[in-house]
Amino acid sequence: MSSMLRKTKKGFYVLEKLSRIHGLVHGFSTVEFGNMSFVHGKKSKVLENRVRFAQAVGIDPKRLVSVNQKHGKDILIVNSGALINQSEKIIADGLMTNQKNIVLLIKTADCLPILFFDPKKEIIGLVHAGRKGVSLGVHIKAIIKMRENFGCYPEEILIGIGPAICDCCYDGIDLAGSVVSDFLKKGIKKENIEESNICTFENRDFYSHRRSKFKSEPEGRLAAIFSLK
Repeated sequence: MSSMLRKTKKGFYVLEKLSRIHGLVHGFSTVEFGNMSFVHGKKSKVLENRVRFAQAVGIDPKRLVSVNQKHGKDILIVNSGALINQSEKIIADGLMTNQKNIVLLIKTADCLPILFFDPKKEIIGLVHAGRKGVSLGVHIKAIIKMRENFGCYPEEILIGIGPAICDCCYDGIDLAGSVVSDFLKKGIKKENIEESNICTFENRDFYSHRRSKFKSEPEGRLAAIFSLK
């Protein structure tokens, strides 16, 4: 289900088809909401930015949970309120839950933010997948975890791929294409995959690690958030 990434009136972006599903809330921040990573800014300012973004999306900032991303393949299952925090002491590159009103958050700037949703089992997942993460199979591990922990079937899972760098701007490396190909091999239906049509390097609404490196722009990270209501 190839799609358009749509900018809302409140200034954040959503995947068009995923945004129409009742009971789901998601969004991708822009540079206007500020940097979302503790690595690239003061923690107090980052938390302030996250609150502003969460409020724009319409969710409770106190329900946000985030992790310390290391380009690995670990995925944290958030199955209790005790794990709702933004201390980022836990190292992981993905989050997953079947709990309502827990808000998953990951940070990206060229890497793929991938959303997973099983409408029958009511499971959501959110994964940070860059070049290293894709090579390690973090996106495939998410599907395996959904199957092993929640009994999900690949053919019933919906996938959303948010804004990321395109192959033309990344030395011909097609991260999204690789991920989609892997998903199809694992039984995800083509019509259940919704892709962004926006490149973070080309579109200045978004932070881009590669653009900041080449054009001496300040580093920052956007936030992708996902929640079951």
